[in-house]
Amino acid sequence: MKAFFNQTIGCGFLVMLILIMTPSTDVFTPFETASVRANEITNDTNNMRHLSAESPEGAQLAEEWQQLNTYIKEAQALAEKKEYGAAKQVLEQLERAFINIDMGQYVNRVEQVDILTNTIIQAKQALTRLEPRTEEINQNLLRLRLTFDAVSHQKQPLWLSFYPMVVQTIEELKDALAQDNRDTFYQKVNTLATQFEIVRPALVISHDVGVVEQLDSEVTFLTSDRSERWQNKDHTLSFLEGMMSHVKEAFFQNKEGGLESLVLVLLLIGSVICSVLSYVAWRKYKGEMEEKKTFQSDGSHDKY
Repeated sequence: MKAFFNQTIGCGFLVMLILIMTPSTDVFTPFETASVRANEITNDTNNMRHLSAESPEGAQLAEEWQQLNTYIKEAQALAEKKEYGAAKQVLEQLERAFINIDMGQYVNRVEQVDILTNTIIQAKQALTRLEPRTEEINQNLLRLRLTFDAVSHQKQPLWLSFYPMVVQTIEELKDALAQDNRDTFYQKVNTLATQFEIVRPALVISHDVGVVEQLDSEVTFLTSDRSERWQNKDHTLSFLEGMMSHVKEAFFQNKEGGLESLVLVLLLIGSVICSVLSYVAWRKYKGEMEEKKTFQSDGSHDKY
């Protein structure tokens, strides 16, 4: 009995160890600051999507896309200095280079090609206004940077750095509802919509259509009738909890199944090990009891 008890305790510690060693999706440390400044990140070509530097062709493709990223960084740097004319000229270079490459080497869906094209067009339009709007220009160039970076950096795309900001905004929306602060609620709805607008094209590059459509519908629901969302506070709180879950999935789960699948695999392995140990312990306990029973039976016969 003691052996069986010890084995059960051991299984418990094993499962606890697996859970402790598995990274938590509730804590995320971005690999850069939330501002995503262009001159703070060096985009290497070591983890280019679908590209391999091991072959001459792969190295050429990686270098080709890296040049596009370089154009965007140059445009951002010029825009920060308010040299909008020069930034527009750099985007025109980007446009010519983009048209001449074989997109099938980099992406595999029409929606991805369309979103890449649109981000270039929108950034150019922002720079072409007679009265340039600094915030609009910066947001469009940032969106352009995040989108093209998502093509070339699958493991650590820049758009992941938006996770803390998006989560904070959702939490602030929940706080505004709990504290009955309507003005803050409306303001944070606008903030969340802007954050999603910036990161959405990169999501189209990194995820299947279903993930983006889910978040699209949730942002639309939240922004379409804000007064209704405000009045029905309990329902909105529940809705925000569900949205938070989908945001985590979008930021942490890749196309291969993501962290959740890893957790399930580890728990499955732990369960199998525990089952085997429990069975061995039960058989050992059963054998000891039968041996004890046989010994007692032999002892009683010896008395006679």
